[in-house]
Amino acid sequence: MVERDSRNSQRTTPGPRRPGRPWRVRWQGSLARVGPPLVVGAVVAILLQVSGFVAGSDDALQVMGFDPDRARLITAMVVEALAVAAATIVAARIGPALVVAAATFVALYGPTFYRETIDALNSRGTDGTFDPLGWLLTATTVVLIVVVIAWAAASLARIVRGWLARAIDAVGTWRASRSGAELAWPLIVAIAGLLLVISGPVLGDMLNYAPDVRMRQSAPLPVGLIGNPAASDAGPAGPDTGPAGSPSPATVVGGGPAELSDAQPWLAWRPAGAGSITPVVLPGGWTGGTRPTADLAVYVPPGYGAGTRRYPVTYEVPFGRSWWQTSIHATSLLDSLIDSGAIPAQIVVFVSPAGGPYPDSECVDSADGREWFERWFTGTIVPAIDQRFRTLAAPAARALLGFSQGGYCASMLLLRHPNVVSSAVALSGYYESGLRSPQTPNAWRPFGGDLALIAATSPVSAAGAVPAALRPALFVILSGDPNEAFYGPQYRDFSAALAKAGIPTALLPNPGGHSLAGLRSVLPVALRTLAARQVAAGVFRG
Repeated sequence: MVERDSRNSQRTTPGPRRPGRPWRVRWQGSLARVGPPLVVGAVVAILLQVSGFVAGSDDALQVMGFDPDRARLITAMVVEALAVAAATIVAARIGPALVVAAATFVALYGPTFYRETIDALNSRGTDGTFDPLGWLLTATTVVLIVVVIAWAAASLARIVRGWLARAIDAVGTWRASRSGAELAWPLIVAIAGLLLVISGPVLGDMLNYAPDVRMRQSAPLPVGLIGNPAASDAGPAGPDTGPAGSPSPATVVGGGPAELSDAQPWLAWRPAGAGSITPVVLPGGWTGGTRPTADLAVYVPPGYGAGTRRYPVTYEVPFGRSWWQTSIHATSLLDSLIDSGAIPAQIVVFVSPAGGPYPDSECVDSADGREWFERWFTGTIVPAIDQRFRTLAAPAARALLGFSQGGYCASMLLLRHPNVVSSAVALSGYYESGLRSPQTPNAWRPFGGDLALIAATSPVSAAGAVPAALRPALFVILSGDPNEAFYGPQYRDFSAALAKAGIPTALLPNPGGHSLAGLRSVLPVALRTLAARQVAAGVFRG
């Protein structure tokens, strides 16, 4: 009681006052309480963005069937919850949690919501007209979602915070008493944290690949929604740029105006309808692995079965049709482009080394001799396709297509085998062999540290090794976001190497970058550019 009276007397004792000081003290005190959770929440949100979590979540959801806008909405909610939880663990206050929630959600989903609002305002005719009440209901729902997620995440985080505080207090008591019993709770919390660290990646693999993916040793991973294996690092892992914009028009470098042609001779025989898929089983280009054969899927265009015409061939490497079908509905896209006359009717061969000994084959002849993708492609696949289908069996009528690791594969195979294929469509790839990075976790394995093999197969160096007489006949369609952290420098360095070698190149900068949305936006442009090149090369004469 005395102590309380003493404090009260101190508060009422007159003394010198500085104008505004109480406000300053209260503001500084508030900042000290609110600042740390805000900083922690922001750091967690930024780390999730730059680590590739946001891009990977977007793409996984899109592969599951969500459109890009819904995928971004769900991703924003997940990131908000994680950021709020981290902020609440630092300081169990609802105010900072709500600020972190709002800032995180707006940063991730705000651009999408703004674009959707503009599209709704501009909608006309069959697209409907703008409904102000509907927009208000939508905006109110979004705000409510943000608050509910923040409340739920903060509530759970406060429980975790209590556990951590109890563990820390127990450690302090142990230091004073040295009683082993005091360490029981800290030990429980430590074990729980360790289990979460261990089980997190396992759960990710179970959801990404298959529930039993960790039950077998030394087996190649099955095809995942994102990331490895047969799709390797095909899933975006770099910073996400949000919904893809339109790629810039192709800029041709290293050649003259004749490198592309606006003519569309295929319109004279344009088919209608849907193409079909023919499975082809070939001996695998490897030893060991999980199976001795490889399943190829061959898309034949509408009208193929009703005539005798021969067609150009595009070889997709190395993910196979299942990835392309679940990611961007490739078969329907090809049907639409061919039926509309945007591109010529063509054969597309989806090539995958799934079942081989390496999670990522990198499309090379491996240093240890267990896999020989290059020899398999040139000596087995191309002859088999030419024998079984009505193809235009000439290098000028053959193209390679790939995304991510496939961009590397398409470029490498073109530059190493210019007498087999003349064009490559490389979409948001990397162009150095043997890379070790979060985006390419298994890319180094087939090379086994063989520096000579790495130098010979890296597209950035292989461009200069192509015989000078063959370079003008080649053509590379190169797309990517020059500003992405990992893929941007790869795009810039490879385009510079191609220009230095004098190999004609069509550059397609794409703000969508290394994402499924970016792939969807650029693929039709790239295929039309390939057709324009083949017209200029005389593929469709006669």
